[in-house]
Amino acid sequence: VYKAFDLKIKFKIGFSFYQAAVIFPSAYRVVLPERYMQTMSVFSWTKLDGLTLLLPTACYPARLASRLLREALLPLALLAAVLLCGYLRGRMQRLSAPLTIGLPAALWLSFVLVPKVSGAIFRAWDCTAFPYDDPAHAVRFQLRADPAVRCSDPTYRSDAHEEVVRQAIALLFLWPIGAPAFFILLLLR
Repeated sequence: VYKAFDLKIKFKIGFSFYQAAVIFPSAYRVVLPERYMQTMSVFSWTKLDGLTLLLPTACYPARLASRLLREALLPLALLAAVLLCGYLRGRMQRLSAPLTIGLPAALWLSFVLVPKVSGAIFRAWDCTAFPYDDPAHAVRFQLRADPAVRCSDPTYRSDAHEEVVRQAIALLFLWPIGAPAFFILLLLR
């Protein structure tokens, strides 16, 4: 009976739904009703819009590949710091398993970060058409996250876009695939 009313479980379900609902318009490029957008704008303060508070934008190169690595690896450093603080606290308290002290906070943090980091990784394939030759009605596909990067297509190979895609493929196994697989392993244990 206690589990049926557990607010922690309901909060996790609600937060997961919220994360999916916020990303929906940009991920699928749809225009949603004004009523929906107004309702969701109330929660805009909860968006984890990058980790620029931890690493100011003037401290790293502006290239998209560098930004992608920062957005995927900085949260790992944050998780490691939380685990290290928990471990040190457990050692100071002379616990038999000091590493487990920081684990709940690190799991919660990773649960919160997975959608944001995964969204940054998937933006490597989000190209949009820009007209460049009006008489011929020709278009070029540019990366939506960085319009200065031309996307590769069957007639053009972009080294900058290929670099971003290679990094994104490697990072897929860390965040969008690896983190949920880790959560499932913890649940089955």
